[in-house]
Amino acid sequence: MSQLYAADSLYQGSAVVVDQSPAEQEKGMRIALQEVLGKLSGLNQFAAYPEMSSALSAARKMVLAFYYENHPVLLPDGSSTEEKRLVANFSPKAVDKLHTDLQLPRWNPNRQALKVWPIVAYGQERSIMPIELEYAWAGMADLALGRGMPMRWPEADENGEYAVDVQLLWGGYTDELNEQGPGETLVVAALQDGPEWNVRMSLDYEDLRWSERFRGADLEAVLQQGLNQAIDQVVAASSIAAADSGNWQVDITVTHLTNAEDYARCLAYLQGLSVVESVMVKDASAGKVRFSLGLNAAPNYLQQYLQAGKTLLPGAAEGQYQLQP
Repeated sequence: MSQLYAADSLYQGSAVVVDQSPAEQEKGMRIALQEVLGKLSGLNQFAAYPEMSSALSAARKMVLAFYYENHPVLLPDGSSTEEKRLVANFSPKAVDKLHTDLQLPRWNPNRQALKVWPIVAYGQERSIMPIELEYAWAGMADLALGRGMPMRWPEADENGEYAVDVQLLWGGYTDELNEQGPGETLVVAALQDGPEWNVRMSLDYEDLRWSERFRGADLEAVLQQGLNQAIDQVVAASSIAAADSGNWQVDITVTHLTNAEDYARCLAYLQGLSVVESVMVKDASAGKVRFSLGLNAAPNYLQQYLQAGKTLLPGAAEGQYQLQP
Protein backbone atom coordinates (compact mmCIF):
# COMPACT_ATOMS: atom_id res chain seq x y z
CA MET A 1 0.00 0.00 0.00
CA SER A 2 1.29 3.45 -0.90
CA GLN A 3 2.72 5.46 1.98
CA LEU A 4 1.27 8.75 0.72
CA TYR A 5 -2.34 9.58 -0.06
CA ALA A 6 -2.72 13.20 -1.18
CA ALA A 7 -6.14 14.70 -1.77
CA ASP A 8 -7.13 14.42 -5.41
CA SER A 9 -8.27 17.44 -7.40
CA LEU A 10 -11.10 19.10 -5.53
CA TYR A 11 -13.11 19.13 -8.75
CA GLN A 12 -12.75 15.40 -9.41
CA GLY A 13 -15.22 12.91 -7.96
CA SER A 14 -15.85 9.20 -8.30
CA ALA A 15 -18.66 6.70 -7.80
CA VAL A 16 -18.98 2.91 -7.77
CA VAL A 17 -21.09 1.71 -10.72
CA VAL A 18 -22.42 -1.68 -11.75
CA ASP A 19 -21.64 -1.23 -15.45
CA GLN A 20 -21.18 1.43 -18.15
CA SER A 21 -24.86 1.70 -19.08
CA PRO A 22 -26.41 5.18 -19.52
CA ALA A 23 -28.49 4.79 -16.35
CA GLU A 24 -25.45 3.86 -14.21
CA GLN A 25 -23.44 6.62 -15.87
CA GLU A 26 -26.08 9.21 -14.96
CA LYS A 27 -26.28 7.98 -11.37
CA GLY A 28 -22.49 7.89 -11.09
CA MET A 29 -22.10 11.48 -12.25
CA ARG A 30 -24.60 12.68 -9.65
CA ILE A 31 -22.74 10.84 -6.89
CA ALA A 32 -19.38 12.13 -8.16
CA LEU A 33 -20.65 15.74 -8.17
CA GLN A 34 -21.92 15.36 -4.61
CA GLU A 35 -18.47 14.11 -3.62
CA VAL A 36 -16.90 17.21 -5.18
CA LEU A 37 -19.30 19.50 -3.30
CA GLY A 38 -18.37 17.60 -0.15
CA LYS A 39 -14.68 18.21 -0.80
CA LEU A 40 -15.24 21.92 -1.30
CA SER A 41 -17.61 22.44 1.63
CA GLY A 42 -16.23 19.84 4.04
CA LEU A 43 -19.74 18.49 4.56
CA ASN A 44 -20.25 14.74 4.87
CA GLN A 45 -24.05 14.92 4.91
CA PHE A 46 -26.41 17.26 3.04
CA ALA A 47 -29.66 16.65 4.93
CA ALA A 48 -29.86 20.36 5.72
CA TYR A 49 -29.84 21.18 1.99
CA PRO A 50 -33.02 19.63 0.49
CA GLU A 51 -32.40 21.42 -2.82
CA MET A 52 -29.24 19.35 -3.30
CA SER A 53 -31.10 16.45 -4.94
CA SER A 54 -32.49 18.55 -7.79
CA ALA A 55 -29.20 20.45 -8.17
CA LEU A 56 -27.33 17.20 -8.82
CA SER A 57 -29.50 16.53 -11.86
CA ALA A 58 -27.28 19.00 -13.76
CA ALA A 59 -24.17 16.92 -13.10
CA ARG A 60 -23.66 15.79 -16.69
CA LYS A 61 -23.69 19.38 -17.97
CA MET A 62 -20.80 20.23 -15.64
CA VAL A 63 -18.58 17.29 -16.59
CA LEU A 64 -15.45 18.14 -18.57
CA ALA A 65 -14.29 14.53 -18.94
CA PHE A 66 -14.90 11.15 -17.35
CA TYR A 67 -13.52 7.62 -17.48
CA TYR A 68 -13.92 4.23 -15.82
CA GLU A 69 -11.37 2.38 -13.72
CA ASN A 70 -11.23 -0.97 -11.98
CA HIS A 71 -10.37 -0.07 -8.41
CA PRO A 72 -8.72 -2.78 -6.23
CA VAL A 73 -10.44 -3.50 -2.90
CA LEU A 74 -8.61 -5.38 -0.16
CA LEU A 75 -10.63 -7.85 1.92
CA PRO A 76 -10.19 -8.85 5.59
CA ASP A 77 -9.08 -12.38 4.66
CA GLY A 78 -6.09 -11.00 2.76
CA SER A 79 -7.57 -11.48 -0.71
CA SER A 80 -8.67 -8.69 -3.04
CA THR A 81 -11.39 -7.91 -5.52
CA GLU A 82 -12.21 -5.04 -7.88
CA GLU A 83 -15.02 -2.55 -8.18
CA LYS A 84 -15.79 -0.47 -11.23
CA ARG A 85 -15.68 3.25 -10.65
CA LEU A 86 -16.72 6.21 -12.76
CA VAL A 87 -14.27 9.09 -12.31
CA ALA A 88 -15.45 12.53 -13.45
CA ASN A 89 -13.69 15.90 -13.73
CA PHE A 90 -16.06 18.83 -13.35
CA SER A 91 -15.88 22.44 -14.53
CA PRO A 92 -14.57 24.52 -11.59
CA LYS A 93 -16.55 27.57 -12.76
CA ALA A 94 -19.83 25.66 -12.95
CA VAL A 95 -19.28 23.87 -9.65
CA ASP A 96 -18.29 27.09 -7.87
CA LYS A 97 -21.52 28.72 -9.05
CA LEU A 98 -23.56 25.75 -7.82
CA HIS A 99 -21.66 25.82 -4.54
CA THR A 100 -22.57 29.48 -4.10
CA ASP A 101 -26.20 29.01 -5.20
CA LEU A 102 -26.65 26.23 -2.62
CA GLN A 103 -25.09 28.49 0.05
CA LEU A 104 -22.72 25.77 1.22
CA PRO A 105 -19.88 26.56 3.61
CA ARG A 106 -16.36 26.73 2.14
CA TRP A 107 -13.60 24.56 3.57
CA ASN A 108 -10.16 26.13 3.30
CA PRO A 109 -8.50 24.36 0.32
CA ASN A 110 -5.01 24.96 1.78
CA ARG A 111 -5.06 21.82 3.93
CA GLN A 112 -2.21 20.38 5.92
CA ALA A 113 -1.69 16.67 5.33
CA LEU A 114 -2.96 14.51 8.18
CA LYS A 115 -0.33 11.99 9.26
CA VAL A 116 -2.11 8.91 10.57
CA TRP A 117 -0.33 6.63 13.06
CA PRO A 118 -2.24 3.34 13.49
CA ILE A 119 -1.14 1.21 16.44
CA VAL A 120 -2.76 -2.11 17.37
CA ALA A 121 -2.51 -4.02 20.67
CA TYR A 122 -2.05 -7.79 20.59
CA GLY A 123 -2.03 -8.75 24.26
CA GLN A 124 0.92 -6.88 25.76
CA GLU A 125 2.48 -6.28 22.33
CA ARG A 126 1.99 -3.11 20.29
CA SER A 127 2.33 -3.10 16.50
CA ILE A 128 2.43 -0.02 14.25
CA MET A 129 0.27 -0.37 11.13
CA PRO A 130 0.35 -4.22 11.00
CA ILE A 131 0.22 -5.61 7.48
CA GLU A 132 -2.58 -8.07 8.25
CA LEU A 133 -4.95 -5.09 8.70
CA GLU A 134 -3.94 -3.47 5.42
CA TYR A 135 -7.54 -3.64 4.18
CA ALA A 136 -8.60 -1.36 7.05
CA TRP A 137 -5.83 1.17 6.41
CA ALA A 138 -6.69 1.18 2.68
CA GLY A 139 -10.33 1.89 3.58
CA MET A 140 -9.28 4.88 5.67
CA ALA A 141 -7.12 6.23 2.86
CA ASP A 142 -9.95 5.88 0.35
CA LEU A 143 -12.35 7.71 2.65
CA ALA A 144 -9.89 10.57 3.23
CA LEU A 145 -9.33 10.90 -0.53
CA GLY A 146 -13.08 11.08 -1.17
CA ARG A 147 -13.49 13.83 1.41
CA GLY A 148 -10.54 15.88 0.15
CA MET A 149 -8.41 15.38 3.27
CA PRO A 150 -4.71 14.97 2.41
CA MET A 151 -3.36 11.99 4.36
CA ARG A 152 0.05 10.41 4.97
CA TRP A 153 1.22 7.22 6.61
CA PRO A 154 4.35 6.92 8.78
CA GLU A 155 7.40 5.52 7.02
CA ALA A 156 9.50 2.71 8.47
CA ASP A 157 13.29 2.50 8.11
CA GLU A 158 15.08 -0.24 6.18
CA ASN A 159 14.60 -2.59 9.14
CA GLY A 160 10.86 -2.01 9.31
CA GLU A 161 11.22 0.09 12.48
CA TYR A 162 9.56 3.43 13.26
CA ALA A 163 11.46 6.24 14.99
CA VAL A 164 8.86 6.70 17.68
CA ASP A 165 8.31 5.57 21.27
CA VAL A 166 5.58 2.93 21.01
CA GLN A 167 4.27 3.64 24.52
CA LEU A 168 3.94 7.36 23.78
CA LEU A 169 2.17 6.49 20.56
CA TRP A 170 -0.22 4.12 22.32
CA GLY A 171 -0.95 6.85 24.86
CA GLY A 172 -1.89 9.28 22.08
CA TYR A 173 0.82 11.84 22.90
CA THR A 174 0.60 13.70 19.61
CA ASP A 175 2.84 16.63 20.63
CA GLU A 176 5.94 14.44 20.56
CA LEU A 177 4.99 13.06 17.15
CA ASN A 178 4.56 16.51 15.61
CA GLU A 179 8.05 17.48 16.74
CA GLN A 180 9.45 14.90 14.33
CA GLY A 181 8.45 16.78 11.19
CA PRO A 182 5.72 18.63 9.29
CA GLY A 183 2.17 17.39 9.07
CA GLU A 184 -0.64 17.21 11.59
CA THR A 185 -1.28 13.99 13.48
CA LEU A 186 -4.04 11.46 14.10
CA VAL A 187 -3.16 8.55 16.40
CA VAL A 188 -5.40 5.51 15.97
CA ALA A 189 -5.00 3.08 18.87
CA ALA A 190 -6.97 -0.17 18.40
CA LEU A 191 -7.56 -3.05 20.79
CA GLN A 192 -9.70 -6.12 20.15
CA ASP A 193 -11.92 -6.53 23.20
CA GLY A 194 -13.84 -9.81 22.88
CA PRO A 195 -16.03 -9.67 19.76
CA GLU A 196 -15.56 -5.89 19.42
CA TRP A 197 -12.80 -3.49 18.55
CA ASN A 198 -12.13 -0.62 20.94
CA VAL A 199 -10.52 2.28 19.07
CA ARG A 200 -9.29 5.59 20.46
CA MET A 201 -8.54 8.43 18.03
CA SER A 202 -6.40 11.39 19.14
CA LEU A 203 -6.18 14.38 16.79
CA ASP A 204 -3.63 17.22 16.89
CA TYR A 205 -4.30 19.53 13.93
CA GLU A 206 -3.01 23.11 14.00
CA ASP A 207 -4.68 24.59 17.12
CA LEU A 208 -7.23 21.77 17.37
CA ARG A 209 -7.02 18.99 19.99
CA TRP A 210 -9.62 16.22 19.93
CA SER A 211 -9.95 12.66 21.24
CA GLU A 212 -12.80 10.15 21.08
CA ARG A 213 -13.43 6.41 21.46
CA PHE A 214 -15.32 4.16 19.06
CA ARG A 215 -16.47 0.53 19.37
CA GLY A 216 -17.80 -2.11 17.00
CA ALA A 217 -17.31 -5.61 15.64
CA ASP A 218 -16.29 -4.41 12.16
CA LEU A 219 -12.88 -2.74 12.44
CA GLU A 220 -13.08 -1.05 9.04
CA ALA A 221 -16.48 0.47 9.85
CA VAL A 222 -15.24 1.66 13.26
CA LEU A 223 -12.15 3.28 11.73
CA GLN A 224 -14.18 5.03 9.07
CA GLN A 225 -16.66 6.32 11.62
CA GLY A 226 -13.81 7.74 13.68
CA LEU A 227 -11.96 9.22 10.70
CA ASN A 228 -15.15 10.90 9.48
CA GLN A 229 -15.59 12.55 12.87
CA ALA A 230 -11.92 13.60 12.96
CA ILE A 231 -12.25 15.23 9.53
CA ASP A 232 -15.47 16.90 10.69
CA GLN A 233 -13.48 18.47 13.54
CA VAL A 234 -10.89 19.85 11.09
CA VAL A 235 -13.63 21.16 8.81
CA ALA A 236 -15.45 22.92 11.65
CA ALA A 237 -12.23 24.69 12.65
CA SER A 238 -11.29 25.86 9.13
CA SER A 239 -14.51 26.56 7.21
CA ILE A 240 -16.23 29.77 6.19
CA ALA A 241 -19.99 29.87 6.66
CA ALA A 242 -22.01 30.97 3.64
CA ALA A 243 -23.40 33.90 5.65
CA ASP A 244 -19.84 35.21 6.19
CA SER A 245 -18.93 35.16 2.51
CA GLY A 246 -18.78 38.43 0.59
CA ASN A 247 -16.31 41.15 -0.37
CA TRP A 248 -14.09 42.97 2.11
CA GLN A 249 -11.02 45.19 1.79
CA VAL A 250 -8.35 45.09 4.52
CA ASP A 251 -4.97 46.80 4.81
CA ILE A 252 -2.10 45.12 6.62
CA THR A 253 1.53 46.16 7.12
CA VAL A 254 4.28 43.54 7.06
CA THR A 255 7.71 44.25 8.56
CA HIS A 256 11.02 42.35 8.74
CA LEU A 257 11.26 42.12 4.94
CA THR A 258 15.04 42.20 4.62
CA ASN A 259 15.43 41.41 0.91
CA ALA A 260 13.62 40.63 -2.34
CA GLU A 261 13.28 36.96 -1.39
CA ASP A 262 11.42 37.90 1.81
CA TYR A 263 9.06 40.12 -0.17
CA ALA A 264 8.41 37.38 -2.74
CA ARG A 265 7.77 34.82 0.01
CA CYS A 266 5.36 37.15 1.82
CA LEU A 267 3.48 37.98 -1.40
CA ALA A 268 3.20 34.31 -2.39
CA TYR A 269 1.94 33.43 1.08
CA LEU A 270 -0.80 36.08 1.03
CA GLN A 271 -1.85 35.17 -2.52
CA GLY A 272 -2.08 31.52 -1.50
CA LEU A 273 -4.60 32.10 1.30
CA SER A 274 -8.03 30.92 0.17
CA VAL A 275 -9.71 33.87 1.90
CA VAL A 276 -7.63 36.34 -0.17
CA GLU A 277 -8.90 37.23 -3.65
CA SER A 278 -6.43 40.00 -4.52
CA VAL A 279 -3.23 41.60 -3.18
CA MET A 280 -2.09 45.15 -3.96
CA VAL A 281 0.92 47.08 -2.64
CA LYS A 282 -0.13 50.47 -1.27
CA ASP A 283 3.31 51.70 -0.23
CA ALA A 284 6.72 50.39 0.81
CA SER A 285 9.75 51.55 2.76
CA ALA A 286 12.88 49.90 4.13
CA GLY A 287 11.91 46.45 5.39
CA LYS A 288 8.20 47.27 5.42
CA VAL A 289 5.30 46.96 2.95
CA ARG A 290 1.64 47.95 3.32
CA PHE A 291 -0.69 45.61 1.42
CA SER A 292 -4.35 46.07 0.49
CA LEU A 293 -6.09 42.69 0.53
CA GLY A 294 -9.37 41.90 -1.19
CA LEU A 295 -11.14 39.22 0.86
CA ASN A 296 -13.98 36.83 0.00
CA ALA A 297 -14.97 36.41 3.67
CA ALA A 298 -15.21 38.45 6.84
CA PRO A 299 -11.84 39.81 8.10
CA ASN A 300 -11.88 37.59 11.19
CA TYR A 301 -11.26 34.60 8.91
CA LEU A 302 -8.08 36.26 7.67
CA GLN A 303 -6.94 36.57 11.28
CA GLN A 304 -7.63 32.88 11.86
CA TYR A 305 -5.65 31.83 8.79
CA LEU A 306 -2.71 34.09 9.65
CA GLN A 307 -2.67 32.76 13.20
CA ALA A 308 -2.77 29.15 12.01
CA GLY A 309 -0.13 29.69 9.31
CA LYS A 310 2.53 31.15 11.63
CA THR A 311 4.25 32.80 8.65
CA LEU A 312 3.13 36.29 9.68
CA LEU A 313 2.99 36.96 13.42
CA PRO A 314 1.16 39.95 14.95
CA GLY A 315 3.31 43.07 15.41
CA ALA A 316 3.17 45.85 17.98
CA ALA A 317 0.28 47.73 16.35
CA GLU A 318 -3.11 46.59 15.04
CA GLY A 319 -2.91 45.46 11.43
CA GLN A 320 0.87 45.05 11.62
CA TYR A 321 2.63 41.71 11.15
CA GLN A 322 6.19 40.40 11.17
CA LEU A 323 7.46 37.96 8.56
CA GLN A 324 9.00 34.97 10.27
CA PRO A 325 12.41 33.77 9.05
